[in-house]
Amino acid sequence: MALRRHWLVAMLALVGCDLDLSTSATTITATGQTNGVTSVVICAGPSQGLGCNDQESFDVTFGSDEESATEGLLSFGSLEADFSSVAAAPLTVTRASDGATASVVSEPFDLTGPASTDVIQRGATIELAWTPSGGDRASWTGNVLCGETDYTPDQPFDIDDTGTATIHTDDLPQGPAGTCTATVGISRSHDGTLDSAFPASSTFVAEQDRVISFQLAE
Repeated sequence: MALRRHWLVAMLALVGCDLDLSTSATTITATGQTNGVTSVVICAGPSQGLGCNDQESFDVTFGSDEESATEGLLSFGSLEADFSSVAAAPLTVTRASDGATASVVSEPFDLTGPASTDVIQRGATIELAWTPSGGDRASWTGNVLCGETDYTPDQPFDIDDTGTATIHTDDLPQGPAGTCTATVGISRSHDGTLDSAFPASSTFVAEQDRVISFQLAE
């Protein structure tokens, strides 16, 4: 995600790393979330160091809805548009300065697994299933919440988009002894298309995220 990149760059700058992170590329991500919101984040190029190019503006059309992308708090120049839908509808980003467009259709999916009240012992496996499947990049990740402390993973695990996955609970972050709430999510993504007016290194990634929760006995 563009915003994560800028937070990483800011942290490296604070510790004295001298990095050349200028780029002419524009990066766009469209994420359909479990809460039913599709969030579109745009980092326009050319960018320099911590920030995106804040001189560009974009309009985003999702199905029959249209919004102008706006800059959020501490966004380092990235722009965002949110839609209250995760439908399989065409999503088009249009650059105001020249009408260049980027487009994608992101297919939602349903995820099933243990119920939120199920108690799973550490060391056991769980089975996840999702539909539709096939053709996308896929990964899973999980966190463990014990009281007010959230134990998060170092990185996601890549998997095949077959529609099923066996998750070993030993691969979840380790919490203290007792029963905690584990949340496991599947992400599926693919690339959209961009006009040739965008630099060749520009990207448009559409992602759909879904999560389930259960009780993990440490």
